[in-house]
Amino acid sequence: MEFSQYKANAMKKLEYALSEGLVDEGVISVLNSFNSHPDIFTTSSCAGRLQLIVLPDIGRKDSVALRKTWHRPVEFQEVKDAIDNLEIPANSIVILQGQSPIFHISCRTMELAQKFRGIVRPT
Repeated sequence: MEFSQYKANAMKKLEYALSEGLVDEGVISVLNSFNSHPDIFTTSSCAGRLQLIVLPDIGRKDSVALRKTWHRPVEFQEVKDAIDNLEIPANSIVILQGQSPIFHISCRTMELAQKFRGIVRPT
């Protein structure tokens, strides 16, 4: 399959996700900017998120329990209410984790990918 076919398929999937409200509103304008370039397209994205996770103890990532996720800014009271409503096993640790936005980008050529990487992540 050629790059243009991959891009067309990705754009169909994005159009569907947009119509279903599955795309984080905070990244739509960025996605439109990336996807307007003829030699670049996005394959997935996330506006960033806050997560409440429960660990049975420090270092036990194999049994993490995700309890609440937000893909938007939240107020203190909303996080507090979520924590107050959690079932937290004894000796567990509750972590509020923040993750930055993520964009997965495909480029037509390796040279463009390297140039793009240099722009978004200067050395």
